[in-house]
Amino acid sequence: MVEDEALRTYVAAVYKETTGTEPSEKMLDTLMNISNNFLTNLFTGLKAASELTSPDDIEFEKDKKVFGQLKAQFLKEGKYVDQYIAIVHEKLEGVGDDNAKLVREMYDKFGYIPLYVGKVTEIERFIKL
Repeated sequence: MVEDEALRTYVAAVYKETTGTEPSEKMLDTLMNISNNFLTNLFTGLKAASELTSPDDIEFEKDKKVFGQLKAQFLKEGKYVDQYIAIVHEKLEGVGDDNAKLVREMYDKFGYIPLYVGKVTEIERFIKL
C-alpha cells in the first residue's frame, strides 16, 4: 500500500534523525508494528469518543461531574444527606426527597433538557434521563 510505504519512509526518517543511524529492517518492522498499533488504538478511541459527543451527552457529563463535586462537599458538610439534588447547566437547581418529583419540577422549570439528578449518599446510584 502507498500509505504503508509512506509511513515506513517517515518512521525510518524519524529513527535516523533521532538516533543518527539507519534502522535495520527488523527494527523498522518493529517500529511499523508499534506505529500501526498506536494509530489503530488512536482512531478506535476517537471513534468511541465521537459517539459520546452529542450536545446532550456532553451536557449530561458536565452535570454529572458537578454532582460528584457537590456530593463530596455536601457529605463532608452533612448537607442534603439522603436527599436528591438536581444539576442543570452545571448548577444546583433543586433539592428534594422524591427524585421523580424533582425531575418533573426541573422539566417544568427548564423544559426537556439534559439534567443530572443524584442522591447525596455514600451509595453510588444515578439515573440518566
